Amino acid sequence: MDRLIDRILTAAIMLMPLSLLSCSDTGVPDGVAFRNYVVDFRLDGSDFRFKPEGGSVSATVSASDEVSWGLSDVPDWLSSSKLSGLGNGRFSLSAQANPSTEKGRVAAFYLEGSCELFNDRKTINASQERSKAWVSLNSTSVVLDGSAGRTCLPVSSNTSDWYVKVSSDGASSWLGASNQDGNILQLDYTANVLDVSRSATVTCYTADGAFSLNVIQCVAGIDVSAQVLSFDY
Repeated sequence: MDRLIDRILTAAIMLMPLSLLSCSDTGVPDGVAFRNYVVDFRLDGSDFRFKPEGGSVSATVSASDEVSWGLSDVPDWLSSSKLSGLGNGRFSLSAQANPSTEKGRVAAFYLEGSCELFNDRKTINASQERSKAWVSLNSTSVVLDGSAGRTCLPVSSNTSDWYVKVSSDGASSWLGASNQDGNILQLDYTANVLDVSRSATVTCYTADGAFSLNVIQCVAGIDVSAQVLSFDY
């Protein structure tokens, strides 16, 4: 009886390495031993963050020589210098500028590695902040004729969602300012019947900043063509 038990135990010990090999297709943790060697598959980071203007980061894959690896489900706002490799490798992830001023963006994609005895997949997370909204004009001042009229000034901005305020004592009674289609600052003004010029400040605001324009209106009847500060259209 004892000899029979000894034989059963010996047979079980001899079969143990084979049982280890048979479970390889279910995925295993980093550095799992198979018989006399270890399958290595690691990534030096799994969470990459990008600034609104975009940029690049580098990642290193540490893998056994027989492990082939590849990236999958990479979002369209990211590009990789290398999509696949064998053994140790390195790749760079580059993000495009985020055009949205309202929200950032996130994505999850994968690094997959495999060989005859190994199959594993690692999740990579990427995120990018939203862009800050800005607005500007080609000049900080403009001089208007003394007669009533309307002036439209081109605006540069990465958002159409900006608003305007006129600030100065009594300026709202003679000067109006408005956002037209997100790319034009429209000034509407009455004739200046005073014997002195008058001025006001028009400020364009976004969620993240502002741009101010100094508006001067001459006395009616004065030719201001030589005084108007030019705009590069």
